[in-house]
Amino acid sequence: MRSYISKGLTNQNIEAWDKKYYESLIQPQKEQWKKKLDEGINPFQLIDYGNLKSFALNNRSFFERDFGNQRNTLPTVFGQIYEARNMICHFEVFDNDKADKAYLHMIYIAVNLEMKELENDLRKLKNNFFNPITKTPEISIPKPINMKSQENSNNNEIIEYSAARLTFKRDLIEPLGDEDYFIVNVSNDNSSYKMKKTEFYETFNNVTKTSSYKNLGIYSYQQTPKKALNYLK
Repeated sequence: MRSYISKGLTNQNIEAWDKKYYESLIQPQKEQWKKKLDEGINPFQLIDYGNLKSFALNNRSFFERDFGNQRNTLPTVFGQIYEARNMICHFEVFDNDKADKAYLHMIYIAVNLEMKELENDLRKLKNNFFNPITKTPEISIPKPINMKSQENSNNNEIIEYSAARLTFKRDLIEPLGDEDYFIVNVSNDNSSYKMKKTEFYETFNNVTKTSSYKNLGIYSYQQTPKKALNYLK
């Protein structure tokens, strides 16, 4: 949605697209936006489901070409996706119906924007997520796609992968030994983070308990937490 909105506003001859977006927000969101700008966050990164509802409420015509009359439902759609996101990220009681609805909304958006690859990925995630699990799932050894595996001088394995945000991938981390390292190259931070599996469990113990990490196999921070700075490579 970030690229879709920023490019869409720019194509409407709105040069300062971020100002147009900002003007659509409610006051608490505007204050948060200003705070993040002061911290050096790019406006592009500030477009999020937490404020998309406000933008959709005040800019229904923006979505008319791709969503037609359904543009009027988008504030509700974005709001419900945001609720599901908060449910997982803030360790709330898990609601399968809420999660299912969020997946359907995201698939609906991908279909309307003709993002076939994203649509297929979302459908696979949804199917994997809602398949009944009667026992602890086995951790499979991942295929080495966009990933490097090496050994250091102490014969400890090192797994390396890249992501836009600080992201922990269960199927890459769990097969490692306790003293093995993994490196996450985070493009948004222009930084890399290196830690042992034991350090991950000690510092990011909250991540390992989330439904996203346990069931979906992935957990991604919206913004890199300060505690990660200890592992800057």
